[in-house]
Amino acid sequence: ATRRRGAAAAATPPQWQACVRGQTYLVAAQTRAGGSDPKTSSTVFKMIRDAAFSPHHDFPTIGAAGACTIEAKGRHFLFVCNSTDDVTPRQDSELFEFVKGQYASLQKVPTDAALG
Repeated sequence: ATRRRGAAAAATPPQWQACVRGQTYLVAAQTRAGGSDPKTSSTVFKMIRDAAFSPHHDFPTIGAAGACTIEAKGRHFLFVCNSTDDVTPRQDSELFEFVKGQYASLQKVPTDAALG
């Protein structure tokens, strides 16, 4: 979805789907914990049956504004855009790789108020 210039940000964080080794996962980038603290955890959900998802694992984020998944040469990656901690917009965004059944941190990428 696109946002018109000057339009308010969506109230719910973006969610992304990934298929890894025949399993379907949904990533929810969490912007704030309880609506106030940008230092929180985002969640990966795993499809357990007929479009029913269950929490699979969490990973730390800071004002996550979006996420995307990609597959390259048989490897599965998740990139999370960390936006701001309310003090500075200079937050490292993070690249994760799907290893041993979950996304593990692979690389931090310096960003300035990244949006997904």
